[in-house]
Amino acid sequence: MAVKLCLVSLGLLVAITSLVGIVNCQNAHREPIPKPYYPDLCDVSGESSEECSTTIEEPMYLLYTDPHNPDNFTQIYLNDNDTVRITRANPHNGGVWKILIHGFLNNGKSRFPVNVKNAYLQRTLNTGVKYNVLVVDWGKAACASLTSTGHYLYDYAAKNVAQVGRRLGEFIVFLHDNEFMDMTTDAHIIGFSLGAHVAGNAGYRAWYRTGKVVRRITGLDPAGPAFWAWDFVPDFMLPEKRLHRHDTLFTDIYHTSKSFGSEKKMGDVDFIINGGESQPSCVPKPFNYFVRDFIQVCSHNYVTDLFAKSINDSSMHGCMCPSYLTFKLGNCRCQDQAVFGEFTDK
Repeated sequence: MAVKLCLVSLGLLVAITSLVGIVNCQNAHREPIPKPYYPDLCDVSGESSEECSTTIEEPMYLLYTDPHNPDNFTQIYLNDNDTVRITRANPHNGGVWKILIHGFLNNGKSRFPVNVKNAYLQRTLNTGVKYNVLVVDWGKAACASLTSTGHYLYDYAAKNVAQVGRRLGEFIVFLHDNEFMDMTTDAHIIGFSLGAHVAGNAGYRAWYRTGKVVRRITGLDPAGPAFWAWDFVPDFMLPEKRLHRHDTLFTDIYHTSKSFGSEKKMGDVDFIINGGESQPSCVPKPFNYFVRDFIQVCSHNYVTDLFAKSINDSSMHGCMCPSYLTFKLGNCRCQDQAVFGEFTDK
C-alpha cells in the first residue's frame, strides 16, 4: 500500500503519497533576520547564566567517509586540525557534510543516526556522490545511560539541548574557518527529536559567530515535550530554545507523532505524515489503549526510517491539499508537487 503523507507549508496543508507530490515552499534563498535578532544567551567559553551553568561533556564528533567500511569512523576534535586532515574529509573532493544529531536516550550507535548514516554511504556506492557523515554523539547529556544522572531524565536532557547546540555550532565554525567545509553550501544538519532543536541552536550559534548561515537543517519529528510553550512565541522573539526556520537558509520538517513530536509548523516546508499522529505500521491488532505509548514511540521513530529511505529512493512526493481529511476523501488534485525527504530542497 502506498505510504500516505501530509505536508504543511505557510499554513497550507499538503498530502503526500509515494506516487505523487509537491509543495509550494517558501523561498529557500530568503535573507535571514539581521543578526543578532535575539541575544546570545551563553558564551561557550564562559557560560554564566543559570541555564548555562550545568557542566556537560563535549559531544563526540565521529566522522564516517568510507562506504566500503560503513562502521569505520575517525573521532575528530574541536580545534584539532590534524584529526580532520587524516580523514578523507575535504571540500575539494565534492564531499557534502551531513551532520546527524540523535535524540533523547540515544547515542551515536542508536537506530538513528546509524540508519541515515548507512543510507548516505550506500548512496556513495550507488552513485559515486561523496559524503562526509558526521555523527554527533551527545549520549551522556541525552541520558543514553540511565544511571548517568540523578535528574529527572527527560527534563535534564531537554535542558542540555541549547548548550549542546552551541558547542556543535562552535565545531561547525571551526570546520568552516579551517576550510574543511563551506557551511553556506556544504553543511546539512539533520536532527531527530531533541536533536532537531540541537540543530537549530547549532545553526544559530554558527550564524551568530560568523554572520553566515548554514545551508540546510532537517528536523525529524522535533521534540514537543518541554518545547510546546515556545510554539506560541513569534520567531523574532524566540531565545535559543527550539528549532525554527531562521536558523538556516532552508528548513524542512517531518511530523509523525503528536505525543512526542511538535505540531508547530517551524520550517520552510513541513511534512505531516499520515496525519502526523499514529503511523499505520505501528498500530498492533487489535488496538487497545495499553499500547498507546508504544504506538507513539514507534511513530516518533518511524520518521527516521522514512528519511533514510528517501536518500536512495526519490519516489515519495507531496501534494498540496486544504486539509488531511480532503486527502483521505480522495479530493486532492495534487497539481503542485514536491519530492519528500533528502531531495525536497532541489
